[in-house]
Amino acid sequence: MIRRVLSVFVHTKGAFLYCICTLAGTALSYVAPYLNGQFVDFLIHNRSVEKNYSFALFVALVGLGATLLSYYSGILAVRISSLVSNSILKDLVLSYERRSFYLVKDEDKAYVAQKFFTDTSISSSFVLSNFLTAPLGVMVLPLVLTIIFLIDPLFSLIAVFLLCLYCCLIAVLGKAFYLKVYEKKEADSHYFSLIESQINQLLNLQLFSRYEKSRKELTTGFRDYILKVISYGKINYLLSSVDSIFSIIFQCFVVLISGIHIMQGSMTVGEFVIVNTYFTLIFNVVKGYIGLYKSYQEAMSSWKRIKSVLISAHTELAREKQRLTKIDSITVKNLNYQVQIEPEVGKKSVKTIFSSFSYCFENSHSYCIIGKNGSGKTSLLYFLLGLYDSGGSVFYNGLIVDSIDLEHVRSVLISTCPQELFRSDLSVEDYLSFLGTPFVIENDSNYFSKKCPFIYKRVYSLLYKQCKVLSGGELRLIYLYSVLTRKTPVILLDEPTTGLDRDSKSELVNYIKKNPFKQMFIIASHDEGIISAVNSLIFLGASVLQHEE
Repeated sequence: MIRRVLSVFVHTKGAFLYCICTLAGTALSYVAPYLNGQFVDFLIHNRSVEKNYSFALFVALVGLGATLLSYYSGILAVRISSLVSNSILKDLVLSYERRSFYLVKDEDKAYVAQKFFTDTSISSSFVLSNFLTAPLGVMVLPLVLTIIFLIDPLFSLIAVFLLCLYCCLIAVLGKAFYLKVYEKKEADSHYFSLIESQINQLLNLQLFSRYEKSRKELTTGFRDYILKVISYGKINYLLSSVDSIFSIIFQCFVVLISGIHIMQGSMTVGEFVIVNTYFTLIFNVVKGYIGLYKSYQEAMSSWKRIKSVLISAHTELAREKQRLTKIDSITVKNLNYQVQIEPEVGKKSVKTIFSSFSYCFENSHSYCIIGKNGSGKTSLLYFLLGLYDSGGSVFYNGLIVDSIDLEHVRSVLISTCPQELFRSDLSVEDYLSFLGTPFVIENDSNYFSKKCPFIYKRVYSLLYKQCKVLSGGELRLIYLYSVLTRKTPVILLDEPTTGLDRDSKSELVNYIKKNPFKQMFIIASHDEGIISAVNSLIFLGASVLQHEE
């Protein structure tokens, strides 16, 4: 965590200036108590008004300098912390986008986004807030204890004893605190996800008037959540109470012993101010380190939740992959696929989707995968795309899929129109550009306007609408336009006629039947037009697999 955050920090603009301001401001704040004590003694023994003004001005300038440096470094810290956090968050999101689709497809995306945003902020803020001040405190503590020792050795002994006792007690409580912090973070995210889920199904709630059901789910969710919050609060306030107890003990010793020394004439008032202030400073520094320990536990619990995403993506990118320039065949050999189902509450069983499934898809041919719902049509497409781990059962041009750069393949060699379509916030024109297939106004080189004139005109009429307001069929036309205009050697379509009007469906079926660019079409569909247009049919069933040319 520390290494990752600092590696980003050193390349951030203003990092060096932040370090200078923070170090200078902290150093001046440590000097200020000694100067204040000396100034008290100076006031008692000095009778020169001019020297008094000069000393007072010097002390004020030191304090003002420390304040201004602290203020400026604080402003820099806000800016730099935001930049560093955003940089790590961006890497995290991009890494998550490369994770196995099979592993993340069922995750609550609102929960994931909230977790990523919160945890990156906590982790980066912890490192940037402490990587300078923590080492400086370690260097200053011996110096401060030495100053106190020179005034009265007893103070130093008492300070060291109480601080050691304090640290031991906190260390014992710290393990429990780490566990409670992690549990509370998970509880926060899950409760947030529950609220988001309830809001997302607003239409269902109103259609079926399920407000009472919603209230019960929120109540049950909060009942589980509050237990984690209270458990965390107990250990957190226990630690705060320990701080207060030791602070009071410190103050009692300082006032008692210093008061006796001053009455006996063996200590000046200025020295009392120095000891008292530095005792407070020492305790605050040590308490800061204890707080640092607590913050470290919290930061590490945040980092633990996100580091696996960064590591897995880094490992995947580091692997050497072969880059294909064409796809002549996609072969499946002895593919097995099972899913876990829960036919009854509390009971789980395994359903076999594929058992030793083998097939070879060849270039320039079109295929339609047929089967009942749940027979594995979409899953098969995902295996072919490498979104699901086939365990070495899928081959491109005879090469095992794990050895191939699939990101390159899906970028330039395969085009896919999924069954579930994402509704972007962009306009149709901007979204097509985002997909890498900007709309081309009809001209001599625009083959699509000639091969599919009706779909072309329909997409053209939708260009300036927002994707969110399109009907399901209109949105599918946008995806089909993007897929077909890429002219990749392989095209995978999952229920491509869903929501299409008669003319659009007829034009798509005719395009697949003619296959003007001799592409490999692999389509999952129940549509009779699609079935009649392809060269081969693949029937999927619970236990039967049939091929028909």
